[in-house]
Amino acid sequence: MVIDSGSTFTCLADHDLFTEFLSKVEEKVGKDSIETKYYDHCYKEENAKGLEKISLQFGGEGEGGKGIELKRENFFDVYKIEKENNIEEYLCLTVVDGTKKKHEMRVRGRGKNNDEMVHLLGSRAQMNFRVAFDITGEDHKVSFDKQENCGKEEEKREGESLVFQE
Repeated sequence: MVIDSGSTFTCLADHDLFTEFLSKVEEKVGKDSIETKYYDHCYKEENAKGLEKISLQFGGEGEGGKGIELKRENFFDVYKIEKENNIEEYLCLTVVDGTKKKHEMRVRGRGKNNDEMVHLLGSRAQMNFRVAFDITGEDHKVSFDKQENCGKEEEKREGESLVFQE
């Protein structure tokens, strides 16, 4: 996985993984969604209220993997559409299928060879986390320190450590 502060969207480079993820999201919010120019899955705000958090697991369950818990603002973006002099608010999923043509450029060519596709953890998912990279250690740890509001000074909290192996 590439942690990319320059990409808004989190891209899953495996279609089956994205389909499984979307299925779990739709268990909570329903399947009724619209597609916009920028977003593939937008849900009426009142339907999306059933989904407050998601957890991303790295390294797999039972394999010493770690995860981070994301709040709604980390995986949904507000999108407003004017219809008949009325503004409708939608919550649009910012986790996308990296195998779709319009998202493929985000994930292709970032691996060890130019054709390899990799997952991206986008900037939206990183909001209100302090992300630290240990590039000198043997484990190449990445730490996510939860912050309620990164714009304000807060005392340091213990973060989750994720281990990525090359």
